[in-house]
Amino acid sequence: MPRGKRTRIDTGLYQDSIGFSICAKIHGTQFEQRTKAQPDQALRQRWIEQLTLKMPTRTKGTLAGDIAEYLTTLPPKSRRKQNARNSLDPWKELHGESTRHTLTAVQIRSTLAQWQADGRAASTLNHRRQELSNVYRTLNGKAGANPVRDVPRIPERRDEPRGIPPAIVALILAQIPEGLTRRRLEVIATTGLPHVQVGRLHPRDFHKAAKTLYVRPRRKGDGVAGRTLPLTKAATKALAAFFKAKAQGPFSNSSVHKMFRAAVTAARKAWQKAHRGKAWPAPDNLRPYDLRHSFLSEAYRRSRNLGAVAELALHADIRTTQRYVEAAVSETARKAIEQMDADE
Repeated sequence: MPRGKRTRIDTGLYQDSIGFSICAKIHGTQFEQRTKAQPDQALRQRWIEQLTLKMPTRTKGTLAGDIAEYLTTLPPKSRRKQNARNSLDPWKELHGESTRHTLTAVQIRSTLAQWQADGRAASTLNHRRQELSNVYRTLNGKAGANPVRDVPRIPERRDEPRGIPPAIVALILAQIPEGLTRRRLEVIATTGLPHVQVGRLHPRDFHKAAKTLYVRPRRKGDGVAGRTLPLTKAATKALAAFFKAKAQGPFSNSSVHKMFRAAVTAARKAWQKAHRGKAWPAPDNLRPYDLRHSFLSEAYRRSRNLGAVAELALHADIRTTQRYVEAAVSETARKAIEQMDADE
């Protein structure tokens, strides 16, 4: 091998005419170590951990400032960066004035528990947990201080039906003041689109006369190609109001959630006042995303066509759709039981 020329044999591992090199970038600084024997990834990882432990933990500045620094390491104007920002904004709101090294595992666990009590989905909380861990991992190094390691993931229940009866959906939406948030939630409730897709809508995608909407490719999971979806009368009306109010564009999930939860509380009081003695016919801890579940459950209840519902849901795997329609199946079973009681 010519002197001075080196060849990459694996991630961070190189070979040249006089031996081998192990390379790594830690805290933005490039490190290199020479070795005569051929190294492997296990050796490189041990070397990185030893280097990181010797380096001081970066503690100056507030958590809000550290989050801003972390976000600069992500691709600009990317969906990855937007998702990270959405997951970290709640941490910044609660602990932004504290320094990162003073945040403990107990505080992190307590914050997650409070959000869960407020109705946040386990999957959402796990995203927030992971993104906070990424901040520590990026700024402190893989082996550096990271209290999130001591906080377990929240178990996710994949089999819990989340559909809301149409009458309850209408009651909840009626409690939300006129404005952009109401327009966005009405679109979710009448089209079943996820929040991110609603934020990506453009007026040219909507054809009111034809009652169709073009939805851009979905990146989540295995990804789904863009497609044109048919619209109900209610969806056509909701989209017309949505674009008239200029509600398109990215929006804060936390602000939507806060207003939605207030509307649920008001709707529940109204329901209990009008139906004394009857149980509230909706899952506990409702969240805006349940409007999507509700639309898809209702579409399946009326059509009994799982493939068609999967297309409306923008699902790459029909097995994912099955979770969304379990509420409709349960409704069928419930009616059968009610009929048995009526016959007695």
